[in-house]
Amino acid sequence: MAERQLTTATPLYDWLHLFRRTLSVAHTQGTSTLAAVAQRMTISARTLQRRLEDHGTTWNT
Repeated sequence: MAERQLTTATPLYDWLHLFRRTLSVAHTQGTSTLAAVAQRMTISARTLQRRLEDHGTTWNT
């Protein structure tokens, strides 16, 4: 029962929201590069690019 609830629960924040929030903080601190944002999210820069592509967007500098 508990396992079923975990798999059907709506996440508090989705991945794209987390990315946008992380990017916003990085931007205000002057560290809004792909590598810096990926590091803040504890993922590789390539993984960040793939996840952005999965969400229908890309990183432009």
